[in-house]
Amino acid sequence: MKTNFLLIILIWSFIHLSAITAPILIAQTSLSVLPQNAGDRQNHSVISFNLHFLENFIFLGNVDIYPGYLPSPVQNNLQDEYSIEVLSQSGNILYRQNFRNPQIAFYDNYDSEHQIMDGGFVQKDYGIINFKIPWLETASRIAVYSPESEKIYEILMSDLVRKDQPMNSEQQVRTETLIYNGDPDNRIDLLFMGDGYILEDSTLFRNDVIEFVNHLFATSPYNEYYNFFNVHLVYVVSQERGADHPELQPPVYRNTALDASYNCNNIPRLICANEDTIYDIAQATFPYYDEISVLINDPVYGGSGGSISMSYNGGWGKWVFNHELGHSFGILLDEYLYGNQPGTVYGCNCDVNSGQPKWQPWITIGSPGVGAFAGCSWTNYYRPTNNQCTMNTLQNTFCVVCGEQLAKSININVLLYEYYFPVSNPTVQLGDSQLFYIEPLQPMNHEVRTHWYINDIKQSGAASDSFYYAPLNTGNYRLMAVIFDSTSLVINDPDYLMLDAVEWQITVVPSTEIIDAESGYNSGSLALYPNYPNPFNPMTVISWQLAVGNLVKLSIYDLSGREIVVLVNEEQSAGLHQVEFDASRLASGVYCYRLSVGSLS
Repeated sequence: MKTNFLLIILIWSFIHLSAITAPILIAQTSLSVLPQNAGDRQNHSVISFNLHFLENFIFLGNVDIYPGYLPSPVQNNLQDEYSIEVLSQSGNILYRQNFRNPQIAFYDNYDSEHQIMDGGFVQKDYGIINFKIPWLETASRIAVYSPESEKIYEILMSDLVRKDQPMNSEQQVRTETLIYNGDPDNRIDLLFMGDGYILEDSTLFRNDVIEFVNHLFATSPYNEYYNFFNVHLVYVVSQERGADHPELQPPVYRNTALDASYNCNNIPRLICANEDTIYDIAQATFPYYDEISVLINDPVYGGSGGSISMSYNGGWGKWVFNHELGHSFGILLDEYLYGNQPGTVYGCNCDVNSGQPKWQPWITIGSPGVGAFAGCSWTNYYRPTNNQCTMNTLQNTFCVVCGEQLAKSININVLLYEYYFPVSNPTVQLGDSQLFYIEPLQPMNHEVRTHWYINDIKQSGAASDSFYYAPLNTGNYRLMAVIFDSTSLVINDPDYLMLDAVEWQITVVPSTEIIDAESGYNSGSLALYPNYPNPFNPMTVISWQLAVGNLVKLSIYDLSGREIVVLVNEEQSAGLHQVEFDASRLASGVYCYRLSVGSLS
């Protein structure tokens, strides 16, 4: 006997969505909102490779290809900096990422009595940076550009892939995931290593990381986005405690795993280490890392902010860590003065234009304490606040301009959703409806919201994670879910970094009725209606219409296809029927319900 059935998704959720103004999608450039096409996340790979900058030369280092997915096709979070682009044969940009020259290292001194910082940056002879790019079939080559848009390096994708060789660390190291908030493909994975920690110091290293991480996630904007991060530890064992101190008389040298040393480039408080070893260990242990931080087991104040952030583990260490991570992760600049002379820097939080600085929108809305204050790295630049930022002096807060930049840096490294349904482009019969659903990646203290567009026309109604599409005509339609982070931390986002989108191509075909030859049942007369409310907590009502009496089964399934609950299993007469579903005993999430009419299969 044939079983006729209809299937609909229901959403059991604790989240209550409210109305908010939808984003206005103006004419986009090729580098603005690029939606992910349904099904794109299947069977993807990531190419991880190192580029070595030696004086004025760039050469390729280790290359590794592994399964994974990168969230943002274009990472345009900083102007006037270096960029790497993945290009098609015709020269179209398929992927782009901004970065700072890895030969640049920032250093600081701190007068704790007067709460004054000084320091600067140096350009080292040698630096390494790791890139992760998506494996794209249409990619032809990779190009690196200077801040002046001069091409300084290029390699064919075929040559890059040919260099693929999984990396293995020579030493066996213990690892631990300290914080796990989700799939590394859609999280920012912070990787900590230690240097100058001997075997007996493993607990000390772990406690140091916990102290530093707790401080980081107590600071805005990191506290808002705690669940966007994973934190991993690599227990690198040294033979001796501490780091090299060639600035002392007599010089002190320690036998450590990463060769950490003070006095790099003759700067007493600038710490450097063996970057080749650090990257090799990272690639061999957690190849999907996004940021590497090294803690130095030494009581002398020091650190550095470059492609790898480093900090000593002493009294001011966790504040130094936040400051240096601001350089490495947020590409922020120092807001204190390097000296009494002019210079040139590139970044979002220093500007030579005091009348119309880059952060003018914050001034326009009257953000407290925001203006244009003389002195930002150099005397000819201005900073956003007088002294309200950890990029100026070691404290617990970032100014609103640096906080905005950090929020953007966080968002470009993740997708604002965990998954979507359906996972491929659907075909819908005229007269039927199709549910579309986004599971958002929610921050801690505000909501990510979703609006829906059909052929670029916003659909009416409040922001919602779900959308029912009931077509009125046959044809091909484009549905786009635009997910946006509504945080008040960001008020200026011309590059749409706080948005993500998913796109479905929908094919609407004429209705087709199916007649059960044995029972004579006409499936075109069977109607299963969307449950209401949806999302719900914890009760919802499911309704259906029968044209003739028959045996009916209504079941609830999880997304793995496992039957969870049978709500109805009986003969029913023609007409409208409904049943109340109580999901209080189930975990919040997405479930399906299926109505079968006819003999049980």
